[in-house]
Amino acid sequence: ELWSAYRHVITSGIFGVIAAQIMIMTRSIWISVIFHALTDWPIVFEKVVKGDDGGLGNYAPSTLFENLVNPLSEFIIYGPVILFLARVNRGGWPKWMQKIALKWKLVVPVTESHMLSP
Repeated sequence: ELWSAYRHVITSGIFGVIAAQIMIMTRSIWISVIFHALTDWPIVFEKVVKGDDGGLGNYAPSTLFENLVNPLSEFIIYGPVILFLARVNRGGWPKWMQKIALKWKLVVPVTESHMLSP
């Protein structure tokens, strides 16, 4: 179906940008592979609706506007994620996140003695 293909291309493209950004940030393809596996994990538990004839059920048709706009909602959801990952990759974590990580002792503060020792 044309609209299913359209939606798949849009959502796959957005996912590809996120996975590529994760790979660039971590310099490891395995983190992107694990991210992809976790993203697809709910498919394992998806319930398939059977029709009266034993085949897959038919979905209600959507309007042209719905078909064009629905996949673009992915940009609203994942756009900030892509921008945040690009920000972290370009200039490090935002200051407020560093403060929280130090406060909760998730990271060790960098001192001059850490920087001088090999």
